[in-house]
Amino acid sequence: MVVVFHAWPEAMPGGFIGVDVFFVISGYLITGLLVREFDASGRIDFAAFYARRVRRLFPAAMLVIATTAVAAAMLRSPTTSGDLVSGAIASALYVSNLWFSVLSVDYLQDGLHRNPLLHTWSLGVEEQFYLVWPALMVGATMILSQVAASRAIAWMVAGVSVLSFVACVWLTLYFPSWAFFSLPARAWELGLGAAAFLLHSRAGALGGSARRMMLVAGLMCIMASAFGFSSQTRFPGYAALAPALGTWLVITSGTQVVGQRSFGLPRLAVMERLGDFSYSWYLWHWPLLILLGDYWPASGRHQTALAGVTASLALAALTFRFVEDPARHHKTLQTAPARTLALGLALMVITVAVAAASRFIAPVAQGDVRQKMAQASRDRPRLYDDKCFAAALDVDPPRCTYGVVDAEHSVALVGDSHAAQWFPAIEQLAKAKGFRLEVFVKAACPLAEVEPYDHKLIRPYVECTQWRERVFERLTALRPALVIGSNASQYEPFVTGDHAAQVGWQAGLESSLRRLAGVAGHVVVLGDTPRPGFHVPTCLARRQSKQGPTDATCSFQLSDSVMRDALRIERAAVQGRTNASVIDMNDAICTTPTCQAQKGEVVLYHDSQHLSATFAGSLSEELWRRLATGARATLKN
Repeated sequence: MVVVFHAWPEAMPGGFIGVDVFFVISGYLITGLLVREFDASGRIDFAAFYARRVRRLFPAAMLVIATTAVAAAMLRSPTTSGDLVSGAIASALYVSNLWFSVLSVDYLQDGLHRNPLLHTWSLGVEEQFYLVWPALMVGATMILSQVAASRAIAWMVAGVSVLSFVACVWLTLYFPSWAFFSLPARAWELGLGAAAFLLHSRAGALGGSARRMMLVAGLMCIMASAFGFSSQTRFPGYAALAPALGTWLVITSGTQVVGQRSFGLPRLAVMERLGDFSYSWYLWHWPLLILLGDYWPASGRHQTALAGVTASLALAALTFRFVEDPARHHKTLQTAPARTLALGLALMVITVAVAAASRFIAPVAQGDVRQKMAQASRDRPRLYDDKCFAAALDVDPPRCTYGVVDAEHSVALVGDSHAAQWFPAIEQLAKAKGFRLEVFVKAACPLAEVEPYDHKLIRPYVECTQWRERVFERLTALRPALVIGSNASQYEPFVTGDHAAQVGWQAGLESSLRRLAGVAGHVVVLGDTPRPGFHVPTCLARRQSKQGPTDATCSFQLSDSVMRDALRIERAAVQGRTNASVIDMNDAICTTPTCQAQKGEVVLYHDSQHLSATFAGSLSEELWRRLATGARATLKN
């Protein structure tokens, strides 16, 4: 399901729930191994347990991580080397789920989904579970020593699972990336698998008809989730109950019927073989899909997907034959846990070293390009480093003042990241013209009084509404001479073309303008800037270093990149207002219908949509010239 979802998401839009199925199965199997050992010997041999996990998981994982790091360094743009190296190191240390969770809340990390090691997050969850689960089981038997060990473990499983599920639901609402990637929010699924093992004796008392009904119901839950869920589903949260409980039903229905052939598919040799290869296939499929897509973008998505799926399965078969099986069944390692653990540590250290060195693997001739374009990709306004860009969950605007701080007149910059991109130009004007600059910018939060739907949070963006209200309160106290507002044109009303939504957006902008009219001398709305549709420094780096197939020009059409509806609505909203105006700077950014991504030595964008700080700063005088006469007059009175 995961492979199909990654290769052809339209065919199985909820295929990501394959990971949830895996977590339940993993909880069942690992708990079973530990409980049987505890029942047999009264203890758990931690060294032997971790050694088995190392033999089973480390060799293939470290091979794929190291190979991916080297391949990505050779095939991808030098501008991405930093994130790739960090991701590879986090993957080798089995903390990539935490690393990617941190990155995913960064509004400007628009390329995270293209990281070739993103899929290793689930391995991090699994390994962290292995690290704490045996200790929790032993701890439960010690704390509840007055009851049978199986009952003590059952109480521990129930308690951990309930707390984890509550955390999962809450995090899904407020911190969805942590809900998706972190062990505390996923532990209940592993606990559900553990419960399936602990209850197997009770399941055995069920009749054949009841078990068959459970099997069918479980399969229906899983498949309904795989085909019914999508990226719009608020997940995991309550929605994850469907695939997780479905897996629990399937496992429970079969705990006493091993060997029976009610359903022949799992007994087919080809299915058993795919089961053998599944771990390595999971490891290889995502890096190949991503890197092949980067290297042969013109080949077509479906052809690239088919090539990636096929090649990854072939590599999985080879990895199983020559890496997984030999490591797992190595006689010396089987009898010497200490050697296995030492081997695992050595593999981890080697993989981290290879990942760290991979940034230097690209040809030496690319050195100048690497340095220049890597710098361009970091060329964003300093207000980000100054912590003056409010993150998604922030509701209190920070106090950020620039320019001439004791000046009589002040200017306020308000909006989302497409307002923040103009900060270098406006800061230069503040210093040159002698006014104070107050900054109020927040991730994906427009100037218009609307509450957008946030697809990262998978819910209405209530923090935006709260933040904007507090900004208005601050502006009422500041009473600036000029407010400069701007926002992206990629919000839902403009992307979908929904006329009713656009009418609502215009009403929201008019409401903001009315409120600002009472506290500011003049309000300027800066029209949105063109969107290239590709990561500009990466495209330029590929073109200049001749690093694989790429667009020969790194150009884009102005007519295709600007959402004209947004500009039309902004002009309609200010119509008839004497103290409000709209400025369109796009003909200064693109002097011809075909926009170039670079002018001389200046790279226009630091990513796929935001102007670089250097280029924005170069437009300061042109921006000042275009400010409406009334807007400039407010700074002189």
